[in-house]
Formats: sequence, structure tokens, C-alpha cells
Amino acid sequence: MDKNELIGQITKTNEAILFEFYGRMKGVIANRYGKSKGFQFAMLNKNLNELMDLVCRNNQLIRRLK
Repeated sequence: MDKNELIGQITKTNEAILFEFYGRMKGVIANRYGKSKGFQFAMLNKNLNELMDLVCRNNQLIRRLK
């Protein structure tokens, strides 16, 4: 796999992470279970932290390409 293909794969992965985050946000906003706003913010923060870990891993891969 050449450098450009790898960068393309990383870019697609980053996009997939963002779409996953969007889907999770919609779930929190929908608040189907009647939880409080505090719960919504806690879940949003938890999801953001999980997804930021994935973004950081991808950024590490990008840095290795230099």
C-alpha cells in the first residue's frame, strides 16, 4: 500500500468516526428514556472521549507517514 492509499484510508476512518459521533449525539438529544439533562451531558462527554481516543490513534498513524 502506498502513502496516498494509506492517507485515504485514514481520512475515511476519520469521517466514519465523525458520523458515529453524530449518530450518538442524536441518541442523546432524542432522550428516549426520559433522563435528565445532566445525564445527557454525561453521556455526550463519555461518547466524545471514546471517539477522541479513536481520532488520536488515527492521528498517530498520520504522523508516522512523515
